[in-house]
Amino acid sequence: METRRWTLWIWLAAGFLAYLFCNGVWGVSVTAWIFPACFLFVSRDFGPVKGLLLLAAAIFVGAFIHWPGFFAMGSPIEQAFAGIMSLELLAPYIVDRIFFPMFVRDGSVMRRFAGTLIFPMAYATMEVLLCIFRLGNTSCYSLTQIDFLPFIQITSVFGQAGMAFLLAWFASMAYFVIDYIRNRTEKDGSIRKPVSIFVAVFILVFAYGGIRLATCQPEGPTAKIALAHGPHVENIGGEWEGIEYDTNVEHADKAIDKAAEGGAEMVVFNEEALDIDYDMMPEITKFLQAKAAETDMYIVMGFDIEDPAEKKLSRNSIICFSPEGEVLYDYSKTKLIPLMEVGSYEPGDGKVNQIEMDLGGAKPKVSSVICYEGSFTDYMSKLDSDVDIHLNPCWEWKGLGMAQSAPVIIRAVERGYTVLKPTYEAWDTVTDFCGRTIAEDNPDIEGYDSVLFADVPTEGCNTIYNSIGCIADWIYAAGLVLFALLALARRRQLK
Repeated sequence: METRRWTLWIWLAAGFLAYLFCNGVWGVSVTAWIFPACFLFVSRDFGPVKGLLLLAAAIFVGAFIHWPGFFAMGSPIEQAFAGIMSLELLAPYIVDRIFFPMFVRDGSVMRRFAGTLIFPMAYATMEVLLCIFRLGNTSCYSLTQIDFLPFIQITSVFGQAGMAFLLAWFASMAYFVIDYIRNRTEKDGSIRKPVSIFVAVFILVFAYGGIRLATCQPEGPTAKIALAHGPHVENIGGEWEGIEYDTNVEHADKAIDKAAEGGAEMVVFNEEALDIDYDMMPEITKFLQAKAAETDMYIVMGFDIEDPAEKKLSRNSIICFSPEGEVLYDYSKTKLIPLMEVGSYEPGDGKVNQIEMDLGGAKPKVSSVICYEGSFTDYMSKLDSDVDIHLNPCWEWKGLGMAQSAPVIIRAVERGYTVLKPTYEAWDTVTDFCGRTIAEDNPDIEGYDSVLFADVPTEGCNTIYNSIGCIADWIYAAGLVLFALLALARRRQLK
């Protein structure tokens, strides 16, 4: 018994180290396959209260360390807030701790194998809920696999929750195998069949991923599109310094000229690239209309529109100008960030623009949202299934790591479009419908006067997930309810 107890502390230490490095500033993706299994040993084999309290401490401390700048200020208070937010990761372990022992009690090997599905269903359900109600992406550890291209293709069928399910099932099966080895009795049968089923599923997943990567290639013409940024501003004491109007406009003017000289058909700026007062909007609108007509180019500009007198709320908007100098749309951010934007900005009406544009000799349908709106599965479900190109201007900060880019890219794989994400202070990315990088750079490295050019496919790719909507997301919740009912029935049966 003493040896077993020491073993549990080793599992806790190993799980904490893997969790520490799996996200945030480090983002070592392989560790996301390790820590859930280690944490399962802690939650299942320690006493229920002690095990969950130890997990809560490990999750809080790990998140406190690997999210040093979650809200851009880099203070211990925001690190603590990130740690508290990350405690939502406890939810699937609590659910598993309640129902797993009931379900597998006095059961055969195959029943215990069926029980391995409880934790991944709870884990996947958690990510589904976070993708609808999230404040951030601190607990969606499936997103750490963004560079594992054969694996992330499963999202084109089952969505992001499909990745989460497989990650958690790997952990649950690791526990199943180790527990079988250490507690095997003469009554137990072989685990060859359960393990074979598990391996076969993963082989199918990776085979599908490889086939999709090989066969789902961009077709048709491409359009040259440029990604540009607003001028560099300093963050002083948690507040960004203001930029003079003339300096701001001059910077944008040069970036537009550079994009046009490079042969771009469209230039897309980052979120809030122009910091403008309400009374200056007519003037800057006329300027950009003229500039679009002069360069014969679409201009998509991000605005932070403010009232110096503070009599009305600010607007976080993107306005698209056509090559003919017309305003095609004026969209305001709807999903505002709590604590940072709610109360200071006027939310938009939630109508996502989806229009055909003349690009690359074709007429792709182009959509756009702002920043972390692109993380929400329910919000992105507003997009038509035939969107080809999606624009997702962002303003981020270094402490977020890939937490914002990853869900935006996963939405592209789920829905079969190419996404363009011009970003202030973080990575610009242009990614196709398989998650393949077409172009990327970082203005913090290249300079804020740099312009990134990309040859963007003008045709998207059909996906199963896009066809069935978010129905796939709720398979896991339905399965979890079913297993919970079966576990309760098993408990009554064995009384």
